[in-house]
Amino acid sequence: MRRFHMATVAAFATTALAQVGWTQTAEPIFGEVTHLKMNYGTGEITTLDPAGEALVSSCYSNSAFAGFFTTIGVVGDEFVDWGIKSCGLTGNVCEFIFGYGTTALDPGAGGPGASIDIAFYPGYTGLCGALPAPAAIYSFTGLPGSPDGVSATAFSITVDISTIGFAAGDGPLGWSYIATDTVSGPLLISTAGTCGGPGDPGTGTQDCFDIYSPTGGACLGTFVFGTAGIASFWMEIGEDDGSFGPGSQVQRFGTGCNTGVLSLGSSAPSIGSTWDPSITTAAVSAPSADFYGISTGPGGDGCLILIDINPPNPLLEAGGGTGFGSPFSIPVPVQCSIIGVGASIQAGQIGVGIGFTNAIDFVIGA
Repeated sequence: MRRFHMATVAAFATTALAQVGWTQTAEPIFGEVTHLKMNYGTGEITTLDPAGEALVSSCYSNSAFAGFFTTIGVVGDEFVDWGIKSCGLTGNVCEFIFGYGTTALDPGAGGPGASIDIAFYPGYTGLCGALPAPAAIYSFTGLPGSPDGVSATAFSITVDISTIGFAAGDGPLGWSYIATDTVSGPLLISTAGTCGGPGDPGTGTQDCFDIYSPTGGACLGTFVFGTAGIASFWMEIGEDDGSFGPGSQVQRFGTGCNTGVLSLGSSAPSIGSTWDPSITTAAVSAPSADFYGISTGPGGDGCLILIDINPPNPLLEAGGGTGFGSPFSIPVPVQCSIIGVGASIQAGQIGVGIGFTNAIDFVIGA
């Protein structure tokens, strides 16, 4: 494996200064952080060359490793850190990097490996404020671990979430490490931002974190370690930068019996948006219901079916809600992998018979 050497850190423990009398220990990591990459959709883990591979459009980085990690001793407990994201990009998150330390025996040595969940909370400002619903939670099990089940070993993982991303606009952002074992936890990060203060320039990260219990999700308090500057958790975020552009949509008309008109949406479809093409000329008399189909490409050569209906198409079929005249509301998921993908849509109506509209050929934008 290609490894990135980190300076060896002398062993010592620190005691948390806690509002509820709870004690937490910062445990040292010796020697090296192993950098890995994971495709979250497939679960495949590969070795990462930190000198040659970086997040595309990395825009938030809280990864100044301090040489320590902390375990999360109660399964389900959630350790929440927060900062200020000011990327100025699309807000569509395609990748992130988290770091963890663990004494869980590595799967290659017959152990279970490390298990931990990562959650994201746009809008969270910390200090036991109201925890909003998470924008996304990512679960990791059987991660690389300690070679002997005793030595604390550190890893960072660049997670490709291009097929299952999430949206997070600029502003306050919380991220959490959730315990699914009791011997793993976040790598601790150097920060100069005092707890309750403005935070580090550029990230807004403060020298404290919140803990939420697994039962009812009550906040147990805001905590700091006895040694200043190591209470924040590793996180780096990569967003789509919008360079592809807004996408496109073009009407394609049939002949003869394609009497309905499907008009363009108010803008071309883009990830994280709702696309709203509408039937503006009825395809039948007394229409009572609209429908549409979306396929990966055009099909047909004239009348009736103008989209590809061979398997695995149509990709999507749905009703139009309240009938003729109402725009369709077609959600486009936050999946960076579909930026630039072309497809086609055709609509129809049920009334006095069944009628069809023209098609729209479109390309999904950023």
